[in-house]
Amino acid sequence: MLTISPSSQINPQTDPIIWSEERQLTYDPVYIDVDPETGKNITTYIIDNDEMASVTTTNTNEIWIAWQTQVNQGGNYEIFYKIFNTNTLARTDDIQLTFNHDMDCVPAILQTTDNKIWVFWTSNRNGNYDIFHKTTSDNGASWSTETPLTSDTRDDICPGITQTSDGKIWLAWSRETTTNNEDIFYKTYDGTWSSETQLTTNTNSDLLPSVIQAKDGKIWIFWSQYMPDTHYQICYKYYNGSTWSTEFQLTTDNKDNEDPAAFVDKDGAIWVFWQSAPQTGQMRYDIYYKTSQDNGTTWSSLPVQFTTHNDDDTEPCIVQPPNKSLWIVWTSNRLDSNSNENVDLYYKASLLGDITGISGVPDGYIEGLDLSAISKALGTDPSWPPGTGWNQWNPKCDLDTDNKVDVNDLTIASKNYGRHN
Repeated sequence: MLTISPSSQINPQTDPIIWSEERQLTYDPVYIDVDPETGKNITTYIIDNDEMASVTTTNTNEIWIAWQTQVNQGGNYEIFYKIFNTNTLARTDDIQLTFNHDMDCVPAILQTTDNKIWVFWTSNRNGNYDIFHKTTSDNGASWSTETPLTSDTRDDICPGITQTSDGKIWLAWSRETTTNNEDIFYKTYDGTWSSETQLTTNTNSDLLPSVIQAKDGKIWIFWSQYMPDTHYQICYKYYNGSTWSTEFQLTTDNKDNEDPAAFVDKDGAIWVFWQSAPQTGQMRYDIYYKTSQDNGTTWSSLPVQFTTHNDDDTEPCIVQPPNKSLWIVWTSNRLDSNSNENVDLYYKASLLGDITGISGVPDGYIEGLDLSAISKALGTDPSWPPGTGWNQWNPKCDLDTDNKVDVNDLTIASKNYGRHN
């Protein structure tokens, strides 16, 4: 879980955000065989589907990405993961986590404050879909036994997970309560698992929950709800420690809005990403987001479009590593770098270093003035007087959120020099 830091970051509702280019994260497996008759190499691309990603960050500047992969054409899914170093951009190969002849899909991954990595997922190995989990305390060198967390005879799918400031793990999921209808359930873990609680009870289908804790301590659960008149919309409730709020809608337009990914950044801003497609014409999905700067009291007025590709971009997830950048991972069916049309994972990151602006307004460029601002703040920490002059503490210059401005912050900005939104 990310600890909320007092370090200053841009306001996503008013300031420009500089994003990296889109990068492909998963690829088709490639096998090289030799034709026994000609002696020539034969290249075979195994077209698999990589989708439904979940991400977590560690205190060692790593991002862990878990997802489901269809391991054979028309066959079962398994859970895979890889580890990404945000400093060097080095990544591991794809690592298979589950080995089962039934379906293992829709993972949710989390590092808790004791540095343990938890992976939750959906499996039908017991005759219907239940939520399973396993953990590692040694960076994936060994894993615990796969353990079911639900045992209802009805299908339990699509886990969402977070850890709150009191150390509890909150797990939410969808259950098929009646034919063609699902509701959201949740339970918590503080050393032992609580009994489960039903959150939604309406006649509409509620799917794909995402759980967060806001800066003021409230627990929020977002999900997709199917509404016959407007199709899918993003809904939410929040818990103040004693009671749940009424149900609210985050989206109200005439589009299919599905699969929310909620997140609280280090300044306490709430971000919610989701996939959206028009209900008429060419139904192509793109990723959109909204933000709140006041613990969900108000939201940015219009959704911001995050992807604009001609193919479908779906199933977003978001994480913030120890620095201030944001990483968004999603699924797309665009042609990959091998010119194969299949489903792979892609990502973008927000680029750090835009410190200054004209008349105090951030200008969306990383330029010499930004490098100069960091240089002026070098060697300072929060004990120095605030300001913008020479040797004055400026929290905006603390890009890696270690409560000091040093050459590491200058290096981050220098790597992004010349970029703009």
